Amino acid sequence: MKITRWFRKLWGKYGPARRLVIIEGDELPHDLPARDLILARDGGDDWSVGMRCPCGCGDR
Repeated sequence: MKITRWFRKLWGKYGPARRLVIIEGDELPHDLPARDLILARDGGDDWSVGMRCPCGCGDR
């Protein structure tokens, strides 16, 4: 268990780069990816940005 937390902390700091993911629609998905920034676009207009809290609490 201790190694898992250590690995997650290491992966969070040095893991894959964060991405900007663009979705079409009028609402953000309920489950947001851990490291990505979500941009919602409706009819060609950008209207909302969402992400999960970087501290790990899971808030949107």
